[in-house]
Amino acid sequence: MMKRRAHHAMLVQSGDTGSLLDKLNADERGALAEWSASERNKWGTVDLMRWPGWSEALQRMQFDMEATWAKAIDIIDRVKSRGNG
Repeated sequence: MMKRRAHHAMLVQSGDTGSLLDKLNADERGALAEWSASERNKWGTVDLMRWPGWSEALQRMQFDMEATWAKAIDIIDRVKSRGNG
């Protein structure tokens, strides 16, 4: 039986200077901190990309982005429907 590994890519607009860690909410940061405290290797470092919570965090970020775009498009549509006059 072959194991499959899923990879995710996150696209962001240019000029976005925030780090991925900055985009985590308080619960996600807490879970990452707790996980990283027990995942230190023999050199005392942690590979944060191995955190099992990334998939859920990225899904949440994607949902938040889609919801924000939906609100923006709704506002644009309402402004357009008022006309120019």
